[in-house]
Amino acid sequence: MTETEDELQIEIPQEQPSSARTCAGCGKAGDRHAFLRVVLADDGSLVLDLQRSSFGRGANVHLDPACVRRGLRGGFARAFHAEIVTTVGQVREMGQLAVERRLRGLLVAAWRKRVLAVGADAVRELASHGPNVRAVVANDAGSIAKERFVLEMVTNGAVLIAFRRGELGALLGRPEVSVCATSDVRIAQELDRLLALQMLFSSLSTNNESA
Repeated sequence: MTETEDELQIEIPQEQPSSARTCAGCGKAGDRHAFLRVVLADDGSLVLDLQRSSFGRGANVHLDPACVRRGLRGGFARAFHAEIVTTVGQVREMGQLAVERRLRGLLVAAWRKRVLAVGADAVRELASHGPNVRAVVANDAGSIAKERFVLEMVTNGAVLIAFRRGELGALLGRPEVSVCATSDVRIAQELDRLLALQMLFSSLSTNNESA
């Protein structure tokens, strides 16, 4: 591991008691795990708080593109009593980068805890042991992405598509890695959350941002 990779390691959050939050987009309340938290910077821009650890007053929004859009149209302004200058496109870009950074740190943490299976053979074996496996597949994985065990995990919503093989390999100290996976409960839960966030941000098109 390089010094840069050490900096990417992010502690896996401990489970905390759930409490209700209200969506700045639709106004409905729900469990905190159903929301994305944002905080307001001094210049009126929003900062995404994926780990819910940033200081300052925050607002919450459902992991739903419609709620994010409603929030940007006025919900966040009402929540913060301030003008918001962030656009849909900026949220999408910030979110994609934040998910990628968080995922890098999570994989490094899993690798160091020795709870990460690396490579097709190891992941295939792990996947055969039960349904609680979560995998990360490189976006240039090639034929491995078409193997039955990967396709079944994709169908079950248990796969994140991220990075290239060389990038995954660099994180895990190998030349190239097409797939890795874990059955660690806490890490799997965090991967599920990252998948939901990845889907949210990828669905935020810049077309008709004001709609």
